[in-house]
Amino acid sequence: MKTNFKFQRVLPAALLLTSLVACDTSKGTDNETNPDADLYYNIVYSASINNNTETYVQALTDPYKGAVSFEGYGFEVPSVRTARVFASQDGKILYNLSYGGGSIAKYKAGGGEVYSTVNEMIVTHAIGTTHPRWTKFNEDNALLHNVQTVKMYDEYKAYTHTEATAYLVSVNLGKPEEDMTIGTVQKVVIPTTDEDVTKGIFVSRMDAPAVVDGKAYYGVTKQGYDPTTGDKVYPEYSASTLVFDYPSLANPKMITSAVATGSTYGYRIPVSHIDEKNDLYQMASEPAKLLRIKGGDYDDSYVFDLATALGMAEVGARGWFYAGNGIGYVPFYDGAKGSSSEAAAWGIARVDIYNKSAVKLNLPDKLYLFQYQFAKVVDGKVFMAITPVGGEGNIYIFDSLNATADGFVKGASIKAGAEASFVGVF
Repeated sequence: MKTNFKFQRVLPAALLLTSLVACDTSKGTDNETNPDADLYYNIVYSASINNNTETYVQALTDPYKGAVSFEGYGFEVPSVRTARVFASQDGKILYNLSYGGGSIAKYKAGGGEVYSTVNEMIVTHAIGTTHPRWTKFNEDNALLHNVQTVKMYDEYKAYTHTEATAYLVSVNLGKPEEDMTIGTVQKVVIPTTDEDVTKGIFVSRMDAPAVVDGKAYYGVTKQGYDPTTGDKVYPEYSASTLVFDYPSLANPKMITSAVATGSTYGYRIPVSHIDEKNDLYQMASEPAKLLRIKGGDYDDSYVFDLATALGMAEVGARGWFYAGNGIGYVPFYDGAKGSSSEAAAWGIARVDIYNKSAVKLNLPDKLYLFQYQFAKVVDGKVFMAITPVGGEGNIYIFDSLNATADGFVKGASIKAGAEASFVGVF
């Protein structure tokens, strides 16, 4: 049964905002004060309505206390199918790609549910689809990307292979009050490896790029095609990364890992982070392993197996968040149970990428984090909105200096309705 989240506003926005700020703080929250009230914490909530996804957001100045409610409250982020959201580091600017609508919008956060439009631009003409993906990789720039595939046949009309083409567009985000603009537009055939040719596989998606030392590193997922049945096939393949020169987005190169297999594209969550030594650490999803890219190629002397570190038989993950100084946080699931909402077998692990150690945090059971997208990092503290499926939870503030399973405080209380979830703190 679907729950209707089409909110009806019964109070003026100003009155609702006052109510939100002044709400009861006694519901299991730790009343630590916010050390930097000049930041906005954009809490993003997603609800499935009639097979579409509606996304709502509100900006908090203090995530440590109170109760956050989206019942009759929150700015609905416009989108055709789903909203793909990013924010400035201070949280005062919100960016949204309307997936299915082919447009990007820039909003100025005014606190609570108040967001005003700065700029909106159509990007379909540049990227060639209304369904691109995108990543904001620093305060000034973002990258739009899409993969289009074409089945190739010989002179006898027999299928030979599938050619994948990458469409890439850079976006200049501009200053807070300035319009966004299109930068580089590039279209390139994606190179194949010997393994791709042997197994008949090709890149079907690319996402979650990281940019370092004049290169853009894209995670990818691959699949094959069975011409006799017309079905997609998914053989095992080496974890791979598609590398382009940046900012030209030219000269594509495929690099592969010898120590991990599977997807590296993330499914909405960040996959690759650059540490203080300028090395790139990337998550390979199934089984979950952190890999290192150094000097433009995989460093196969490094592999961090999350299952081994957690003492579990099987672990999967889509991506991770980096707090700094070698410490990160990984939403992961028990591979023996699966990643579905029915299994609800997810947790959060604090990882030390230098010592290859991991600790499962003492969070509630029945978590589903497959679609979780973002965690805000402020001075070594990581903010996430976490609730059990259809239940009550909190904004959690993880302290990267605390290596124990209880290395967090619980902030504001939150509640997820049926077929709805929190997807991030931005």
